[in-house]
Amino acid sequence: GFQCSPASPSIIQSYCDSTHPYCCNGNDANSHQQYVNKYGQQALAFVKKLVDAA
Repeated sequence: GFQCSPASPSIIQSYCDSTHPYCCNGNDANSHQQYVNKYGQQALAFVKKLVDAA
């Protein structure tokens, strides 16, 4: 995937697949709808880690 810059990986996660037409130069609009299935558990773990550390 691709990442937004500048971004501090300690406080933000960025998800952008190369096929995504909005955050990249892809042409598969369906890829936008797949992020929850593809990255949902990873995003949840990231947020949980931040909450647990607070």
